[in-house]
Amino acid sequence: MRLTHWQTAILWGRSQKVILHFTVCDLGPHFGVKLQRYYNAEKIVGRPCKYGRFKLGWNHDLVREYALLLPMPQRLDRLHLERLQSLLIVGRVETTTTTARQKRIPDALQYSVVRELLRVEAGNQSA
Repeated sequence: MRLTHWQTAILWGRSQKVILHFTVCDLGPHFGVKLQRYYNAEKIVGRPCKYGRFKLGWNHDLVREYALLLPMPQRLDRLHLERLQSLLIVGRVETTTTTARQKRIPDALQYSVVRELLRVEAGNQSA
């Protein structure tokens, strides 16, 4: 997968999120499919928008997955997502087949999500 862009959003009026948008680069039937990965943010800085700014804590999932892919900066305000855009990233993608209440979703309405980012397959990882 390759990161195309990210955005900040406030969902349901109060849940602050950072959304990473990926495109599948693996040749095959899913080539070019667009997928998203949602992360909680401690605070969105400014208005929610494409390439928006945000604040994270050391225990947030985005910080932990970033540390798997790239060397961590000393301070979280120096974590730059644009460095991920030059990388080919391997992630775990799953198809959602049930609702939060464990009811089956019809085949035509099922969708895929990125569950986690695992490692860098190719690209420049230097600082």
